[in-house]
Amino acid sequence: MANTLWTYRQQAFRKALRALRQRAELSQSALAERPGKPQSFVSKYESGERRLEYLEVEMICLACNTTLSRFASEFETLYPLPAREEPRMVAETRAGAYTVGTDSDAPGTSADLRKPKD
Repeated sequence: MANTLWTYRQQAFRKALRALRQRAELSQSALAERPGKPQSFVSKYESGERRLEYLEVEMICLACNTTLSRFASEFETLYPLPAREEPRMVAETRAGAYTVGTDSDAPGTSADLRKPKD
């Protein structure tokens, strides 16, 4: 199930990046030229052959005259995560200790990862 969700999200992300480029009325070559990349850079990430790093996504957004935060907001609106039915992992900090649990207070549902003392 999780792989299916992330496969869907990856496809949606590529679709959103392509739509961003098209809204900016840029060809793959024109977009690639702005940050000094080859046309194949755009072709490969749009087809899923290549994954992007965070700063590369930001660079693409800027080349398309938008911000990363605006793009991310639009992406989350168009492709929201489905509601979760399974317990999610939670990380909290309490008095210098990190605890990881599953949204449950039942015994044995969390790990105490205390910071080592100097």
